[in-house]
Amino acid sequence: GILYTDNKNTLVKYPIARKVNGTPETSFTVPAYVTKIAPYAFADVVKESGGSYQPNVLCGTLTAITLPNNLTEIGDFAFYQRQQMTSITFGKSPAAGVQLTIGKYAFAYIWLTKDLELPSNLVELGEGAFAGDSSVIHSMKLDGGEDELILPEGLQTIGAKAFENNVWITKLTIPSTVTTIGANAFAGCSAYVGPNWEDCGGIKEIVFHEESKLTTISEGAFSNINGIEIIVLPDSVKTLGASAFSGCSDYSISYEGGYHLVYSGLTSVTLPEGLQSIGDSAFSACRALE
Repeated sequence: GILYTDNKNTLVKYPIARKVNGTPETSFTVPAYVTKIAPYAFADVVKESGGSYQPNVLCGTLTAITLPNNLTEIGDFAFYQRQQMTSITFGKSPAAGVQLTIGKYAFAYIWLTKDLELPSNLVELGEGAFAGDSSVIHSMKLDGGEDELILPEGLQTIGAKAFENNVWITKLTIPSTVTTIGANAFAGCSAYVGPNWEDCGGIKEIVFHEESKLTTISEGAFSNINGIEIIVLPDSVKTLGASAFSGCSDYSISYEGGYHLVYSGLTSVTLPEGLQSIGDSAFSACRALE
């Protein structure tokens, strides 16, 4: 069965392939009394007899998880590699003063394609919290899903690789409270080929709050996103890391007037007057930049 601590506040372990009355469970609602989810609690990883993890051995059947209102911590790797899970519902009515942190790779390598609504009490996203698997993109296992991602006011830190390769995101809204965007946080969030060979997803617009407190955009934070055309950084930004927007371009082939490549992607960047540092190759390989 499901393992909790004695006081029931922490969910320690959910069986990888839990069955109810002999039927594999596909959805689960975490009880309201749970405030913490332990590291690896729901992770779809199988250990060999020697203790190491077996790669590419996936047993889980969960497709949907519903989380309680008053969670304060989701541990590192808590839902790691639950690749059947496409729906995550966070609590919408946290008690006053309750703050949530999401640990490293907590929801990494889950094939989200839309409808991710993060809770209003979220203050920190750890490294790789929702990192995507680039091999999924290339093997065309996504279903054409795409959606906007609005990060909640109150969020302060976006960790390195937090949403790397989340190709379903089309528009990104960053709240005023975020001060740091980690390395490669949104790298690779480019359009992908859908089930009917059409272009799907890919960040095309980044909206910074007009009262932004953002000071640091780390290295590679928005690299290799082929759909962005215009970037206006907020006045608060002081540091722009190496390769922060590198590779933000795409191309097509034109035969008009002879064979040649036509570049698209990032064409315009507005930098704040108070910017103090620009890292090496911050805009390298942005071939459409004017």
